[in-house]
Amino acid sequence: MPENPIAEYEEARKSEDFHRNEMNGNQAGDPEKAAAALIQIASEANPPLHLFLGTDAYNLANAKISEVRKDLENWKSLTVSTDFEAKAAA
Repeated sequence: MPENPIAEYEEARKSEDFHRNEMNGNQAGDPEKAAAALIQIASEANPPLHLFLGTDAYNLANAKISEVRKDLENWKSLTVSTDFEAKAAA
């Protein structure tokens, strides 16, 4: 820790303390299994662009996908209205 901590970084220090002292060993995911998954994916010919590890990540990603899909459909007409007009065939 710095001798003269900067007040603006208090939240960062709290987060670090939480991860070191409270979360460590209590997280849902197994770090050894995550490491094994990363090693496996590194040898894949076509690895995924996005890799989600753990049930929590899987569920959060699915929730985000659902929200994005909902916005896409709710605002489809405005979204596609910004294309150039098709030119008439001569």
